[in-house]
Amino acid sequence: TLSGQTLFDKRYATATWNCGRKVLETTDGYVAGGYQIEEDPVTFKREISAVLWKTDLFGDTLKTFIFSKGDTAYLNLPSNPQGLNSDEAFTDIIRTTDSNFVAVSWDQRIATHLYDYDVLLIKFNKDLDTLWTVSISHPNDTSLVAQSLIQTNDGGFVVCGKAYSFADANYVGLMLK
Repeated sequence: TLSGQTLFDKRYATATWNCGRKVLETTDGYVAGGYQIEEDPVTFKREISAVLWKTDLFGDTLKTFIFSKGDTAYLNLPSNPQGLNSDEAFTDIIRTTDSNFVAVSWDQRIATHLYDYDVLLIKFNKDLDTLWTVSISHPNDTSLVAQSLIQTNDGGFVVCGKAYSFADANYVGLMLK
């Protein structure tokens, strides 16, 4: 909006439910990220996937990037009797010093427990082509949930969020570099 006037009103539906979490302005439009939930109308099983939308200056979709379409190892976990699919959801996106983007997500593709989440970082160019992917897990049966991300002066990244220890049944704050 500009001076209280709506310049465009767009809706982005790539699945049963969609949610945007963060938006960045680019030279030619916007990049927004969040997640989608696909629900099977017969079994009611849900799959949560991370999603990015690249739009022009008028909010019209130029490209959509969807990360993860289920994981058969996760589907077969003994702690997953409902057969739920793995979860991924972008919680933050930043522009990097080299004019690309890094998005952070929680990641459940390599799960050893139903609620076992890892941190996932994905770097994209301006066209949402993947440049690299990094997954960070914790060896002590801990769930890591990323919420925000910054790039540091040395070119690295710091992720902030929460960690859950299954042994202690407790959430604590988390920062990773």
